Amino acid sequence: MLRAMLADRFKMALHRETKMSSAYALVVGKGGIKSKEVEDKGNRSTNSGRGRFSGKPASMDGLAEFLSSEMDRPVVDMTELKGAYDLTLRWTPEEVLQAKDGGKSEKETYPPLMMALQEQLGLKLEARKAPIEILVIDHIERVPTEN
Repeated sequence: MLRAMLADRFKMALHRETKMSSAYALVVGKGGIKSKEVEDKGNRSTNSGRGRFSGKPASMDGLAEFLSSEMDRPVVDMTELKGAYDLTLRWTPEEVLQAKDGGKSEKETYPPLMMALQEQLGLKLEARKAPIEILVIDHIERVPTEN
């Protein structure tokens, strides 16, 4: 709906492209995934906040999408796991780790995100070049047309 409104009011035209870019690949760690595959009955529930993610059930694509919002570059699912998993992940955010008190004000201490992924889920992030889909704006007017 928003895209249609932008196209109409701002005469916006865009297309999708795939470019090789710096990314993180979400892959299975040496010991394998630490969650069991569950039946996906379509009742997906995710809950996330500062230093936590819970998906019941969650796909690896969904986890990668969430991790993209937490990292400094996109995360691409390269686990080859197509099922659904009950995932719970807790970590100490980077800004807490860099705080003057070393994050000791937090009630519970969890490892940094990369370490938490390995310890709690058996997954890891590897820096590499990966194909990333981007939106390219071909044209847009500075002043919108009237309603």
